Amino acid sequence: MQTDIHSVPNADADHPISVRYTDAALDMGSVSVPRIFLWFYPYLRGWNGDQLDPREAFFLQYVLNEQTGPESPTFRLKTLPCPFTFDTRKRYTTKCRNMGLFYTKAHYKSDVSRGVRRGQPPIRRVEYVEWFFDPLFYSLSLIYQKWRTERDARKQQFGKQRIFYRLPDDYIQPVEIPPGLIDLVARSRAAPDDVRRAIKARPGVADQLMALVNRPAPGRLQDKGFYRVSPLIILRAHQLLEQRNPNSPPPKF
Repeated sequence: MQTDIHSVPNADADHPISVRYTDAALDMGSVSVPRIFLWFYPYLRGWNGDQLDPREAFFLQYVLNEQTGPESPTFRLKTLPCPFTFDTRKRYTTKCRNMGLFYTKAHYKSDVSRGVRRGQPPIRRVEYVEWFFDPLFYSLSLIYQKWRTERDARKQQFGKQRIFYRLPDDYIQPVEIPPGLIDLVARSRAAPDDVRRAIKARPGVADQLMALVNRPAPGRLQDKGFYRVSPLIILRAHQLLEQRNPNSPPPKF
């Protein structure tokens, strides 16, 4: 029986596989930042009037790069590999949150060891925190729609298939709220502390917003699964809910 020299037995079919390129640049892996972010982030304005400067946008790129797929591993802000001090990272994160670029939800796990040791029921500790960036990309998509409409109009005007177009430097797009986030606020899913901050910022809507705090909700904060949302975004959601039917009384949520 002759051996086929062109046939190699598949001896590794049942083992974990690690791919190497033997090249430092390739072995470090590659990431992709959405072009819509790179092109249009300068036009964003938070409802507090803030905007991202290039350093803050650069930091945000590092955060976005950690999303590698549906099963992306978690990371810690303190050990994120980026050229900013921990204090700077916390400051940039606070600014992005206050601008309304993302909102968060904490996931908890039971600490059984404490309950066994002290004879008390297990307490729940934060396991990880989800950061939801749909307000950022929803707002960027609105800028894209504006850019594409203006670009196509100029293509038709000049009779060209390809044309370079840039939005005016003074163009502004407020950070807007995707419908899903409006519904979260309407269903009393925003954290009560954030709602109270919104009331303090705008007492005129206190009666409507207090429904978000006083609505019966048995259990602790983590048991209900509240979302931490910028108070300015809560106020914007309230405004949009009123605009859905301007003839109706103020929403009771």
